[in-house]
Amino acid sequence: MRAWPRCLLLCTALASVPAAADILDLKVKREQRRFHVQFEVQIDVPPADVLRLFHEPERWTGLSRVIHQAGFVDPASGGEANAGGSGDARPVSMVVRDCILFFCTQAEKVTLFRADAAGRLVTGTSVRGAGDFRYGRERWEIEPSANGTLLRLRAEMEPDFAVPPFIGPAVLKSLLRKLLREMERNLERSAAP
Repeated sequence: MRAWPRCLLLCTALASVPAAADILDLKVKREQRRFHVQFEVQIDVPPADVLRLFHEPERWTGLSRVIHQAGFVDPASGGEANAGGSGDARPVSMVVRDCILFFCTQAEKVTLFRADAAGRLVTGTSVRGAGDFRYGRERWEIEPSANGTLLRLRAEMEPDFAVPPFIGPAVLKSLLRKLLREMERNLERSAAP
């Protein structure tokens, strides 16, 4: 699979759960094969609507043209989905597909999400042996704010495919910013009364 489409898919997978709006902070760092992403966004929807996305991943496909499939997968279908976890969490699969110039490709990210009792913290771990990512950890903080929700993400990902060294943080940051804005418009539109 060619590098440029994989770069865009990496950004989509780093964004993982649809989120968006006023981007207050966005940092991308690359350390060899591993990518570190951190962002903070203000979303004009209530925190309950943002949290609901983790429980209804099938809604993700309507939030970005890049997300072609999303939903729960059977934990027994592959990988170590429930390793060290409780039986109530189910892994979520997201298939992303896009084209850059005439190169088109797709990749799958399989993540096990767990929310705290208050619904303010969601952690995600990539399912080993499933999808196209060797490693992944995510920490989502969902805070109420005067205008809706303040959403923070800290993520660390290692794709199981080659990303050339010249595709650095600046390119990934630009693609991620574009993806977040697209998701913002669609998330706010879907939440409108």
